[in-house]
Amino acid sequence: MMRKRIALLLAAVMLMGLLAACGGGETPAAETQSPTPAPENTQAVQDTAEPTEPSGTRVITDMLGREVELPDEINTIATFRAIGVLNTLVETLGAGDMICNAMTASFLGGSHDMQFVFAPQIADAPLLENSDGEVQIEEVLRLDPDLCLVAWEAGVEELEDAGLCVVYVNWTNGDELKEAVTLMGEILGREDVAAQYCEFFDDTVARAEEMTAGLADEDRRTALYGSAVSLRNPHKISEWWIAEAGGISVTQDIHGDDAPESVEFTMEDLLAWNPDVIFLSGNEREELLADSNYATLTAVQNDALYRVPTVGHSWGNRSTEQPLVILWAMCKMYPELYSEEELAQDIHDFYSTFFQVDLTDEQIANIIG
Repeated sequence: MMRKRIALLLAAVMLMGLLAACGGGETPAAETQSPTPAPENTQAVQDTAEPTEPSGTRVITDMLGREVELPDEINTIATFRAIGVLNTLVETLGAGDMICNAMTASFLGGSHDMQFVFAPQIADAPLLENSDGEVQIEEVLRLDPDLCLVAWEAGVEELEDAGLCVVYVNWTNGDELKEAVTLMGEILGREDVAAQYCEFFDDTVARAEEMTAGLADEDRRTALYGSAVSLRNPHKISEWWIAEAGGISVTQDIHGDDAPESVEFTMEDLLAWNPDVIFLSGNEREELLADSNYATLTAVQNDALYRVPTVGHSWGNRSTEQPLVILWAMCKMYPELYSEEELAQDIHDFYSTFFQVDLTDEQIANIIG
């Protein structure tokens, strides 16, 4: 009987040992691994996803018909060769503080001093062209402007080959000028200002046409723009603004569609044309009055020699100030139709609205001349 109990006790001990041995091999709960999920078909997801556009850039079409990729945000603009022209294009949209280069020597010496009012930072800015007009690529790359603005076609390739962002603008008539301003408004995100400028432009042209509409053909003044000393008209756009001011340009026949931007004429031409008014592109009034070769000209006899104003740039050349030269020329030719007082108010309003500068009465008087 005793043996039987001992045998049962031993069997119970052995069974407990086996159970303990089996329990010791369990994995702790914290280390238990979950089954690995089946891989998804990532290729199918990639194939059906919508393609995303690269961020940070946008595309515009410049006045050569080129598609140009621009950064979304433009903070610095470098202007080349036609610096006075291109600066005014930027400044008209109230963005003069973006211009990051100095003016070359041809724009210095007093006539373009207002540029330092519209864009004061250019006084200490780097010069990007030498005295011969050659672009200093190393300086441009060091400056690294967000946008390079040019008005000559060869400059596009030169700057673009250096990896720079380049936009071409140019104009020879009023419609092209409005196109340039509209394009600049798109580039700078200032479409509303550009639209306001175009409205002012159209209103100015319409006003001048209305005021001169009653003039008989024989009462319309004949006019020359340019230099009566070097015998040259420097810009084709003068044919447009003289006509819009109610005048008749004496160089209109030689400045036709196929003519170059600048045209020359002879002294014989000038004497034969005998203009009523000469709108001077330079400071030669006293020379003409003193030279007997010009004494028979009606404009000289009547002292109707007027130097075209330069503020941001010469109003007679390519400039966004072109609407003002229509009013100014009309005032000089037909003061009975449009007075200096009216002109002074229009000049003040133009620069206050677009260039965001309030000119003084003295400054405006000097501009009117």
